Amino acid sequence: MHPGCFLLMTTRTVRFLSVLILVSTSLAFSAQNGASQEVTATGKIAGTVRDSSGNPLVEAGIEAVEEGTINTPAGGGIFTLSYANGKYVLEVPPGVYRLRVSFPKHETTTISRVTVAAGETTPLNIVLSEVLVEIDEMKVVARAKRETETVQLLRRKTATNIMDNMSAEIIAKTPDSDVAGLLTRMPGVTISEGKYLQARGLPKRYNRTLFNNAVLPTTRPNEKVVPLDLFPATVVESINVIKSYTPSLPANFAGGLAMIETRSIPDERVFSLSSNVEYNSKTTFKDYQTYRGGSYDWAGYDDGTRDLPRAIPSDRVVREGVIGRGGYSPLEMERFGEAFENNWKTYEKEAPPNQDYTLVYGDRFNKVGGILVGRYKHKFENRYDEEQRIYSAGGGKLSLDNSYKFKTSFEKAMLTGLLNTGIDLTADHRISFNNFYHNTGTDEVRFYEGFNSDLGAPINDTRLRWQEEELFSSQLKGDHRIDDLSESEIDWSYTYSHARLQEPDLRAYQYEYNRFVEKFLLGDESMSGFRMWTDQKEDVHDFSFDWKVTFYQWSGLASALQAGTAYLHRSRDFSSRRFQYMPRDTTGIDRSRPIEDILKPWNINEYNYELNETTRPTDTYDSEQDVKAGYLSLDLPIISRFRLSGGFRYEWSHIMVDTFNLFDPGERITTDLKAEDIFPALNLTCSLTGDMSIRAGYSETTSRPEFHELAPFEFTDVRGGRTIKGNPNLKAAYIDNYDLRWEWFFGQGELISISGFYKEFKNAIERSIQPTIELRTTFVNADDAWLYGVEWELRKNLGFIAPPLKNFYLMGNYIYAQSESETKPRAGFVPTNDKRAMEGQADHVYNITLEYDNPAWGFTGRILYNFTDERISDIGALGLPDIILEESSVFDIVLIKKFKENLTFKLVAENITNEGVKYTQGGKLFEKYKLGVTFKAGVTYTF
Repeated sequence: MHPGCFLLMTTRTVRFLSVLILVSTSLAFSAQNGASQEVTATGKIAGTVRDSSGNPLVEAGIEAVEEGTINTPAGGGIFTLSYANGKYVLEVPPGVYRLRVSFPKHETTTISRVTVAAGETTPLNIVLSEVLVEIDEMKVVARAKRETETVQLLRRKTATNIMDNMSAEIIAKTPDSDVAGLLTRMPGVTISEGKYLQARGLPKRYNRTLFNNAVLPTTRPNEKVVPLDLFPATVVESINVIKSYTPSLPANFAGGLAMIETRSIPDERVFSLSSNVEYNSKTTFKDYQTYRGGSYDWAGYDDGTRDLPRAIPSDRVVREGVIGRGGYSPLEMERFGEAFENNWKTYEKEAPPNQDYTLVYGDRFNKVGGILVGRYKHKFENRYDEEQRIYSAGGGKLSLDNSYKFKTSFEKAMLTGLLNTGIDLTADHRISFNNFYHNTGTDEVRFYEGFNSDLGAPINDTRLRWQEEELFSSQLKGDHRIDDLSESEIDWSYTYSHARLQEPDLRAYQYEYNRFVEKFLLGDESMSGFRMWTDQKEDVHDFSFDWKVTFYQWSGLASALQAGTAYLHRSRDFSSRRFQYMPRDTTGIDRSRPIEDILKPWNINEYNYELNETTRPTDTYDSEQDVKAGYLSLDLPIISRFRLSGGFRYEWSHIMVDTFNLFDPGERITTDLKAEDIFPALNLTCSLTGDMSIRAGYSETTSRPEFHELAPFEFTDVRGGRTIKGNPNLKAAYIDNYDLRWEWFFGQGELISISGFYKEFKNAIERSIQPTIELRTTFVNADDAWLYGVEWELRKNLGFIAPPLKNFYLMGNYIYAQSESETKPRAGFVPTNDKRAMEGQADHVYNITLEYDNPAWGFTGRILYNFTDERISDIGALGLPDIILEESSVFDIVLIKKFKENLTFKLVAENITNEGVKYTQGGKLFEKYKLGVTFKAGVTYTF
């Protein structure tokens, strides 16, 4: 489809979108027309908040409290913020109210006896006088409400760019225990591999995550961002997904920028304990596979059991004479081989229910405060129905080469800690110190069996794997307001983060069927009798400085000029060592015996089995990335209803990946990429009414190659299956982004929005497959690519339909997208199809949520449904079709009951229909597995 067809879609899709828009708009208008019904009737207070000079005040706090209520604390009423033009709309039930209006450095004003009638708007313009006193009340209100959905929607309403968000208030009503799951509930968002963000149909590499506005390192060798399932929902205050770029943001994204904000310091003591248990239909009270590990596996830490033996030298372990000069004598080689613990045996245990415990404590002492979150989770998972099939292409059809059935068990122990502290030096100057720590230890036992075409015989393969992922982030942050300096707002932060992946003593062995003896015998291929030690360390230093000044344009409307600078330094050290017990003469050894019997010390010598190091010249690399940036932006209201925001960002980028032979550093492959770019952005906001606006934007962004995409390190996951290898010749991709959104916030917590977007790519980076001896995944630059789509979102109370439905809410979002990528044949890559959809792009994604919320009962119930259409996982080459991740549906239920004020019960049913994960290639099964149905029961006690 040609890019000029941006607004054209298939007839079916047009009809579907038309019905969605018609239904949602009808719901919105019906809500307005139904306002006269007594049980759901509301009225509005609306007007403008200005200072004594007539200038509009942006984000002034307006709170309505019923008249006659005594000693209502700040934050106890119905709250809103004024918009960019100073206007506000406050929706309340009919009655008589007093209003409290606050703004920093202005006198807090109380307006009494404001009468509101059902279905009517009470006009009220407010003027605040400037004073040189601290206004503590407004600060209390703002801090108390940050985690609420109302404030998050107001942030979205007043933003200059296009964004979607989710508050802690909504997070508590979802079944998801981590950020990865939460993001699937947001418009136009899918999650790849259960861990990585994909927004607006773009693959994970075009998306980015910031944690407290800082870049974090990743624990995964083959990824650019940290896995989002490492962040528990309990530490999150809000999640914002930015979908249109502004110069104050890093330019290295095109789909979505997920901004995770952790819990802030409370204004009064909070103390709660939570406990959750989980039952999974495929795992709990069923046998899972395990092996003898370390004493601290239960906590997610290896105790040294899996360490590389001290006897192993730092240089290559091979017999003398094999590599010319050097090497070790047969006796030394025998000693090395016997130094490894002969621990290969697996056994089965019954899996207990998954357990999850969380402690939250926070308090404020005058100007100093802090919050502490601690969490421990222990989880078991079985995949006993997984299948994989590998094909080759020839004669215009696919031929089955390998077909395997898998039994895999995972045991995970997760430990998380959050400690955020801060001090208010004055009302206008705050210093914060934010710290986050997470560690996950994953024990995996994988067994697969099936026919292998290379051998012409069945095989069975066993792998024992331990992965320890550690992430630490520490941030020092300052927020300053200087009214005497053009109402300056100065924000700065320095964040140091460290990530480490340790994968000690990966063990794999394989038995091959011998038709002559009619037995499975221990194989002698490269992944049998195999042991591997991998260590990756990544550090990130992230500094930013932002300065915003306020001035008033020709008609007195508040405007802002903002400038800033940023510096990012990433460094990664990756190293892997491989060893194998090589058979030399197995005469007299029964190779059908368990591997622990075969590799007894008396069989490890120069005659039978000898240890040999198989580390490759590409198994070690060092890498660094530096990004220096500066930006300038202007937020200028042309008239009261039109707001222009734009500017540019300069970024100097340097990426270096140095891959070298660990034992011969002179043998190396170095990739060095430098670039200087200017990324412009322009956004226009038109406020049609106080609660309705249109946003349009244009920007240029980039997507730079990542370390793993440039490093030629290669790892085989399954024999005859896929390997992954980088491409040192990759170039950076550049993207032109066009965005349009109409939003209508027509009621308290209610909205409808429709968005359109179009993106054009130069040098788009995509995953592809290469049919080498093993089916290899690598990365290539496309010649040309584009993507367009439409998003729709609705949040609506159903009380307008009938009085009994006043506690029901309908929430839904939907995205339709189309794309095309063109890649011409080149050296090392011959695509099966020159043109195809972009890798990872799904045509249809939607979420539907029906909620029942009854505060009088202290009860909330939610039914949630998610659908994601099929999309390309890997691009096919040399006649092999694309690998397709098939469509999936997820159906969940959440029930929450609050008893008194301090006890809450939560029941969750996840994946009720037990939808599985399925990949196909050329219409044939490539891979499939199911995750089972999960039931959770949790209790939270607040002290």
